[in-house]
Amino acid sequence: MDAERKIRSPAQTAILSALESVLLPIVKLMLRCGLGCSEFISVAKSAYVKAATTDYSLRGRPTNASRVAALTGLSRKEVSRIRAEGDRNRWTPDMEVTPANTVLHYWHFDPRFCQPVGTPRPLAFDGPNSFTTLVKRYAGDIPAGAMKKELLRAKAIVECPNGTLIAKERYFYPDAFDEDFVLNAAFALKNLGETLVHNAGLVGDGSDKFAIRQGRFERSAWTDRMDDETIARFKRWVRSEGSRFIEIADNWIGENELKAGQDNNKTKRRTVGVGLYFFEEDG
Repeated sequence: MDAERKIRSPAQTAILSALESVLLPIVKLMLRCGLGCSEFISVAKSAYVKAATTDYSLRGRPTNASRVAALTGLSRKEVSRIRAEGDRNRWTPDMEVTPANTVLHYWHFDPRFCQPVGTPRPLAFDGPNSFTTLVKRYAGDIPAGAMKKELLRAKAIVECPNGTLIAKERYFYPDAFDEDFVLNAAFALKNLGETLVHNAGLVGDGSDKFAIRQGRFERSAWTDRMDDETIARFKRWVRSEGSRFIEIADNWIGENELKAGQDNNKTKRRTVGVGLYFFEEDG
């Protein structure tokens, strides 16, 4: 048992302990967009391969498949597949999608459940080529009744008075989400995460000067001693003062960024900026 405990360093154990809380908001976002665990795992594997390839390269060359496999725990065959695949054809109907999305897809494209292809037929709940048949074929061990309730709740299907089910949507979204909002959320999560990882990897002399010179600014102010009325006032204050600061930052950027025609190849182009956010634990 003691040997098992010592397999991981204290830092590794701390990261694993914190990982669930870090991933929780991302998983919540995925579930609200109708994306499941298998899709998350597929993206996580790709992220591992990309990070190991770029961050552990030798003499500027991409890390070879054997070293990526050793770093990530994936097989060399899987590393090679992920590299060759890139972003092409990853999200086909037969790969890593939630059962609800799979059911809707084949309702549109399996000839037993559509006519013509792309137009889903109204389906009885039971019987030959029914909704129950569709769910049994494409949703594993999920009961047809449970699938019907979830699709009805998401307004992806409607139920007629005689019990016939009609598909109204091509894709499954448990909650209404705007694509631009999702992209903005991903941008914010990525940038905050990159800053935290950058700062965590700094090794210096421990001085404030080193931290200011090499570190990226990241600070927070928080408390667990506010009542609801004070929290509401704090939210309004953050929105007001935060908006003012972002306007000042945006003005500074506008006054100092390279104008059209002034760009050159001397400096590597990279995105820089600052972000502010209010946070609150779910009650």
